[in-house]
Amino acid sequence: MKKIIIIGISLLVISVLPAWVVAECEKEDSITWFILDLPPFFITKGSDKEKGLADQIQKMVSERLDGYRFSNKVANASRIAKELKEDECVCFAGEFYGNPGFLTSVPTILLLPHNIIVRKKDLHLYGNGNYVSLKRLLQNKNLILGTASDRLYGPELDIVLKKHTKGKNVYHRSGKDTLDGLLGMLIKGRVDYLIEYPVSIAYAAKRLGVLDKLATITIEENVDAPPIRGAIRCPDTEWGRKIINDINKILLKIRVLPEYRKIIKDWAVPPGKEGEYWKIYKEQVLNVRE
Repeated sequence: MKKIIIIGISLLVISVLPAWVVAECEKEDSITWFILDLPPFFITKGSDKEKGLADQIQKMVSERLDGYRFSNKVANASRIAKELKEDECVCFAGEFYGNPGFLTSVPTILLLPHNIIVRKKDLHLYGNGNYVSLKRLLQNKNLILGTASDRLYGPELDIVLKKHTKGKNVYHRSGKDTLDGLLGMLIKGRVDYLIEYPVSIAYAAKRLGVLDKLATITIEENVDAPPIRGAIRCPDTEWGRKIINDINKILLKIRVLPEYRKIIKDWAVPPGKEGEYWKIYKEQVLNVRE
């Protein structure tokens, strides 16, 4: 009888182990980098594969993180958000800097704000085409917004989107090729507008040969918003805090290197605004050390 009880208890313990063991970061010397298929930040296919803005910064950091093994995992925004909230050995080089709910590194990049992207032939539906309010657009039930599931766009826009996320005029796309997929839906008229970074839409639209069919409109809620800054995020755990501390030491050294500056120049600096961009970059990125 005692043996039966012991065996029974053993089986019970084994049966509940996965519920808490799998949630722990078991391989503390390994880091899984999450990759979001979002050119030109992360590029997962084609001649520019792994040469995106975040791809290259991630690579520079990895090369200087001694004592760790690395692997990459392509996932959608929902999966990335979920695992970063758990006790896993994962990090993500495409997070927003400044969100108080996330554990992130010092800033890595500076970006121009998101725009509304529409079909050029439908520009008349959006007023004069210079500025448009996202709040008013979402109140128009005849126009459908296409977005990636659980995608974040920054505090100013996320507050507005949160109130409409379950609306019938908001289409949430899942999967890995979200930008290409949404862009295709926009061109075919299945959705009416997207929210995207200028650099992202320009890269994707050129590659798909549809840039001349699109128009961009400034979002009113973004006019007075602070610059968008990227960062590296890890789970807010003891392991994550240690990794972020190590990453910060590395970033403070490499952000001033010519090769790092070239990555930013190639992907994020708008033509004709180089002087303005680098001034803001110095103030909002290089001068931020925590």
